[in-house]
Amino acid sequence: MNLTQVKNEDVYYDNIAKRKIYFSTYKDGEFIDTTEVDAEISFHTFISSSEDYLSVLAQNKEDGFANLYWVSTQVIENVRPKQ
Repeated sequence: MNLTQVKNEDVYYDNIAKRKIYFSTYKDGEFIDTTEVDAEISFHTFISSSEDYLSVLAQNKEDGFANLYWVSTQVIENVRPKQ
């Protein structure tokens, strides 16, 4: 499991067995409102403490080798559907 605590003390963490990422809000000394992040991952996901980039170590489907991917979270915000 990878866990990252960001500037406002909220946390992101992954569950490698389920290949899921979770986010938990920190408020009044407790972590509340744990939610699943809507993202497909392979394994070893990391978000920077400033929440400005995301990196994922994922297995390549063609050859089985692992590759490291990095993306600015601004790119994610730009393509996220508006609600």
